[in-house]
Amino acid sequence: MSKPKTVTFSLGSVTREEGFTRVTIGDSESHDLKDAKSLMKAIRSVASRTDPVPLLTDVRATSVGPSTEARRFYDDPENAGYATCSALLCASAYQKILGNFAFMFSPHDVPRRIFTDEGAAIAWLAEIHGDQ
Repeated sequence: MSKPKTVTFSLGSVTREEGFTRVTIGDSESHDLKDAKSLMKAIRSVASRTDPVPLLTDVRATSVGPSTEARRFYDDPENAGYATCSALLCASAYQKILGNFAFMFSPHDVPRRIFTDEGAAIAWLAEIHGDQ
């Protein structure tokens, strides 16, 4: 059975695009452990540890970061290994500060970078993934 291309979760969607996985997080009032578990379930349904690809996380529409419990959950080694590199797409400098939580969706030893330009983020992901 093939994996779906797009899966929704409590805060947005996860899409397996050509060459990378895109996580889109919409605006919400909270980002708790339930949301974190929902997101990781969606990632697992479109991504694979046996064939990891770059990860683009778009947080431009949100103004909240994850709770302490959600951050701990993302930091669990069981949730690592789905990405070869990680780009965080933000709308503002304020989001860049709040947005670092998205790096917890990938192992800490993968290249990662924050962007405000989507085209630049996708180009960087392709370049870094190609170098590995």
